[in-house]
Amino acid sequence: MRIALLSKEEYKEGSVKSYIEDLVGSLRNLFSSSTKVTIDTRIEDFNLSSKTLFALGIIVNELITNAMKYAFDEKSGGSIQVFLSKKESHVRLTIQDNGRGLPEDFALEEAKGFGLTLVKMLCQQVGGSYLIENREETGGTKSILKFKVKKSSA
Repeated sequence: MRIALLSKEEYKEGSVKSYIEDLVGSLRNLFSSSTKVTIDTRIEDFNLSSKTLFALGIIVNELITNAMKYAFDEKSGGSIQVFLSKKESHVRLTIQDNGRGLPEDFALEEAKGFGLTLVKMLCQQVGGSYLIENREETGGTKSILKFKVKKSSA
């Protein structure tokens, strides 16, 4: 995975666009033979500290993997979109799909699966908030992570 691909020069901080696009490319390759799902990205180019970048990479990996595993039927196709932007010191990650959506009785605070537990923990680590909801207009699921970047992580 891309987490291991950061060079020594990138140890203190790295490019979000390069890191996340490489990670998404690896996930595309991993799932390409077993699914008809496309993954599209719209990622702004900015730098984050390696600690924040690692956490963000794991979050992206978990959310895309969950969508690939649970959002789509094996025979049908679908799409996953990854949006990542920074306005001033505020970073926003949105990962959405057009799959089957969440069960009606889903509650994030009660989610006990390893992947979502890890996502919630990493969101706390970066000082962020996390929301997952059904996309009423198109079907599917939308996950939103927001966090503020400290001066040393910008």
